[in-house]
Amino acid sequence: MMSIKGLLRWGSIFLIMITYICALALIIMDYGVTLKYGGIDPHEQVTAVRCNSIIDQISISFVELTYIAFFGYLISIVLILLVFKKVR
Repeated sequence: MMSIKGLLRWGSIFLIMITYICALALIIMDYGVTLKYGGIDPHEQVTAVRCNSIIDQISISFVELTYIAFFGYLISIVLILLVFKKVR
């Protein structure tokens, strides 16, 4: 049977992982929506201004996704290590 400390440790780690995955999923969905609705209709003539704005939207979404993935991973690893250190 698992002790209270073990349950607290693994529950905290599970909560950290779920939070990271949800944050990442929200940004990935936003990136997908930007790609879907920022797309160009094949029968439509596209101006350079519209093309540049679509590229800007996609690049901003990609940068947000990269930041959340990288820094979220680092923060979650630090939090997991703190949980292992504090809950003994």
